[in-house]
Amino acid sequence: MSVSTLRRIFVIAALLLSAQTLLAAGPSARTGARMVFDESTGLTVLFSGVAPSDLGTVTSYNPADLWLWNGSRWVLRYPDHAPPGRSSHIMVYDSARKREVIFGGTQGTGTTDLNDTWAFSKNDWTQIETNDAPAARSLSGAAYDRARDRIVLFGGVHAFIADKIGTVTTTNFFDTWEFDGTDWTKVADNGPQVIRPLLVYDEARNQILMIGENDKFAPLMYSYDTTAHTWNQVTPATMPPCTNESAATFQRNSGLVFLVGGVCTNSTTNEEAFTWDGTNWTTIASTSTIIKASNQALTFDAQRNVTVMFGGTEAFGLPRATTFTFDPTLADASHAGDWVTHDSNQVTPGPRSLLAMRSDPVNKVIYMLDGLTDGSTFTDFWIYQNGVWQKSQATGSPSCGTPNAAFDTDRGKLVAVCNDSSTFEWDGTAWKAFPDIKTKPGFHQFSAMVYDQSLKKTVLFGGFDGTNWMDNAWMWDGTTWTEQRKNRAPARDLTQMWFDPILHKTVLFGGLGRRTPQDRVERFSDMWTFDANGWTELKPPALPTTRFGAMVITDPSTGHTLLFGGMRYDTQTVGNTVTQKQFYANDMWEWDGTTWAQRQTTNAPPVRESAGMEFDYERNQFVVFGGWSGYYLSDTWTFDGTTWHFIAESIGRTRLIRH
Repeated sequence: MSVSTLRRIFVIAALLLSAQTLLAAGPSARTGARMVFDESTGLTVLFSGVAPSDLGTVTSYNPADLWLWNGSRWVLRYPDHAPPGRSSHIMVYDSARKREVIFGGTQGTGTTDLNDTWAFSKNDWTQIETNDAPAARSLSGAAYDRARDRIVLFGGVHAFIADKIGTVTTTNFFDTWEFDGTDWTKVADNGPQVIRPLLVYDEARNQILMIGENDKFAPLMYSYDTTAHTWNQVTPATMPPCTNESAATFQRNSGLVFLVGGVCTNSTTNEEAFTWDGTNWTTIASTSTIIKASNQALTFDAQRNVTVMFGGTEAFGLPRATTFTFDPTLADASHAGDWVTHDSNQVTPGPRSLLAMRSDPVNKVIYMLDGLTDGSTFTDFWIYQNGVWQKSQATGSPSCGTPNAAFDTDRGKLVAVCNDSSTFEWDGTAWKAFPDIKTKPGFHQFSAMVYDQSLKKTVLFGGFDGTNWMDNAWMWDGTTWTEQRKNRAPARDLTQMWFDPILHKTVLFGGLGRRTPQDRVERFSDMWTFDANGWTELKPPALPTTRFGAMVITDPSTGHTLLFGGMRYDTQTVGNTVTQKQFYANDMWEWDGTTWAQRQTTNAPPVRESAGMEFDYERNQFVVFGGWSGYYLSDTWTFDGTTWHFIAESIGRTRLIRH
């Protein structure tokens, strides 16, 4: 395996030891996202951004998801069509056509720039094919001129890899373009030498302002002459000290331009905000202190009269997933308002992976417990029933981070095990802890657990102890843990394990680990069955492509097992050349007890690993939630045996609706 994949496991393991609780449902951590307030719907629309670099694939991903903010919480949408994910693009609200328009941006690590134009209206994206367009770029400034019905775009930067050793070369643009709703027109070629410009339409003074900096990071300011298509420098007595990748918006309630963020070498770590009244910049004092960020998304919610800020890269730190609003009604004698942090949502589970998700066939519900999210872990317990997530208020639930769980169908209890082997059971009403167990598995992470209906015991296998992979198999009978020491399978974690009703045995496939402590780390594509005599290797004629972190579930109507997604590792040999590719997947395979066959489905969810996948006995369908694909996911999907369906949360109601 690659060093980067191993590094990711160590990083996650360290995180789990020091994580704090976070209850958040919304976009995953990202920077360079953009958002605008849609006056026709009263919602804030956010699109894309770039997640922190994924250590597993050494890649930075651009989530192509669309999020809507209703003033108190985020809801996710997957429109029928969508632009490619991107960051540092422009996004403006076209009030004449009641739509959001995006242009350009960059993908991944910032060396693949775009110059496409898209519009979002009536719940879907449409690409606008233009006769002309600005060259591919990111970090441009743009604003919609309401009086002239024009989007004005200025500057930006184009980055590209210039040679075989990966040298990145950048070119700054200083041109001005206008978009009339149909086509782009270049109106000026040589504007002021402003890099990383911000454009904002000052409605109170009917002018477009540009705020940026020169190559020495000195702040600059200009106004746009719409007749001559020129930029006139504005020189107020003072300027905000740093505008490097800051954000600005016009506040209708105050008639002021609001600027926040930006990180320079001399920046403080506390956020600073400023307003422009047409003559001067004024520092805005707030009662709360938050960390300064750069390249965040910012807009003004004209329905609720608050400024909304999401994400961005914290000063000298990492991208964040926090939503803030600046509320002027919280002003006092010495403060113009206050920042409000929106961290919790009790309606649907937040984005996570490595969660525990199990079906209760008697009560026809699905349970979900804890999981890992951006820089933190969850300690919550959810119940999915009749297509709706509901957070349980039961006390005493395990606080595991990345737990294991299995449903004991003979005793009718959910068994949950934490990384430190703390053991709990849920009987549908209350949690019971078992604090006095003398013999138990010990510390482990990323192990697998399933209830074995033949042995009448819960089987726990493998994991990672922070240093080494484990090959231990343990059985829980409701009172004690017993280790099965005979005939061990190779040590691994993130394996796929299930009870096979056709073979009447516990079965595992794949995973990540070592055959012996002396061997190299390996991605497995083997199968094993487990019984009272330990593990026995199973060798069917064909196997799914090598992977770990996939999701498996047995179809109760056929006894067949479905395997979905995971981190795939494909090897191809052409002549003497061997190529290897590691990537997140969303393919599906079916096991009938004898052979594997790949299943073709329609409308498959985005790629992912370490998600939750279970069978909904109430509706006779499969349910997938969350996972990791270079960033954390919080979407719910159902599968009817042929087609996948995204379950979209209603904006106005605390339930889920089918899309």
